[in-house]
Amino acid sequence: MSDLDHEHQWLDPTEAARSLRIPLGTLYRLIHERKLSARGDPLQVRRSDLAACIELCRIRPGQLAHLDPNAKVRPRPDAPVPLTAAGTPDRRYRRRRPA
Repeated sequence: MSDLDHEHQWLDPTEAARSLRIPLGTLYRLIHERKLSARGDPLQVRRSDLAACIELCRIRPGQLAHLDPNAKVRPRPDAPVPLTAAGTPDRRYRRRRPA
């Protein structure tokens, strides 16, 4: 089988999940969120689309820096405060007044 044939090979959901090393439910969630394209009845996923999904879901360096509790980065004082559904400032993001 050539590389071109291998790239356009169709996999069933179980094989695709095994190829990505994720649970089958996560594969269906990726399809539902349109991060992975699939088609047909029965459902099939192209092997080349798996590689595209991996790149789309990849976390790049610095993307999660805001989750580090030891980070020295603080929100800018002029950054807008997120609003609740009612349009009021979300109190979880309330800024402390300088002492």
